[in-house]
Amino acid sequence: MLKLPKVACAEFFDLFGVGKPETQDPDAFESVSLDSSFQLNGENLTFRVNKASLDEAEAEATFQVTDFKKPFLNFVIKGDRVDVDRFLPPDVFASSTEDKGKENGFKEVHNFKFRNGNFLMNCLGLLMPAEK
Repeated sequence: MLKLPKVACAEFFDLFGVGKPETQDPDAFESVSLDSSFQLNGENLTFRVNKASLDEAEAEATFQVTDFKKPFLNFVIKGDRVDVDRFLPPDVFASSTEDKGKENGFKEVHNFKFRNGNFLMNCLGLLMPAEK
């Protein structure tokens, strides 16, 4: 079980030595909380997020990994009161000449990729005892 009572995001920024990111809403990233649990059963891992919150946004989720040798990830996420726009950097929406006539358009799209393709396996390795 992993529980984190409602706490100021500033504490995490300080802990990791980073500054609060600039956002469209200056009040974004004010508080965070987490109530979760996990179950490791042989070749299966289930991680349940009973409740997570970031400011006013709330979410519940279940992540399941089966067969660690050929991992299969299954997940379900339910969110409520999620306003992603308020967390975006201030310059994401641009009114360029080519986008005239459109109210808002993305300036660019970022594709996120893990640096190491074995990210999930590395995380699971922390939970699994080494085979002898």
